[in-house]
Amino acid sequence: MNDNQINRVEMTQATLRVLDQYRAAWAGSLDTADDVTALENHLATVRDAGRRQADPTEAVTNVKNELRQGVRTSAINLAAALRAYALRRDLTELAGRFAATASEVGDLRDLDLAEYSEMVVAAAQDHADGEDGLLARTSVTAEEIAALDALDDEFADALDTPRAAIIARSRAPAQIAEGLSAIHTLFKEHLDPEVARLAAAHPDFNRDYRAARVVVDRGRGTSTPPPTDT
Repeated sequence: MNDNQINRVEMTQATLRVLDQYRAAWAGSLDTADDVTALENHLATVRDAGRRQADPTEAVTNVKNELRQGVRTSAINLAAALRAYALRRDLTELAGRFAATASEVGDLRDLDLAEYSEMVVAAAQDHADGEDGLLARTSVTAEEIAALDALDDEFADALDTPRAAIIARSRAPAQIAEGLSAIHTLFKEHLDPEVARLAAAHPDFNRDYRAARVVVDRGRGTSTPPPTDT
């Protein structure tokens, strides 16, 4: 969000605090109660969009890098065990699936690495059990297979996260603008007139509300005066 928008958000927060402080003054009006609830909802939408707009990708990238390294190392090790197991038993097709060298696996693109890891896990699970199974005849453990299974799922999720974040951030500016526009309309068409109507009976409420609302007008950089009494 830019400074203008941040100022408008801060004004809305300040005005909501005043509305909450003087709730007794307007609580008898169901329409005003609905307006306050709508104001809170619009503010929450704007703040959420602001967080998504400002969300850095660095943390996501770092996590993805760590997961990539973990998946790559574990998949290479388990694939080597599977290939040795298959060659000893003349399981040519199985051995051929894992003929790639460590360097070749290391050069795989992220999506291909995720698919390769899933293939390794599936093969290990298929050949794990029995007297002549992978678990009984090699140093591979069930925990090792399960760990890679969980790790490559996490890696696949991490690959989707940046794309989802980019889409969310691309929508954020429009959502911020729409939310702030809705807030402005609520104030001008509903809350400002209602508070002005209550000014005679609740002068302290009117004074504090007007003071909070001036912040938004200054923050918006306009010469719009604070709401006036009617």
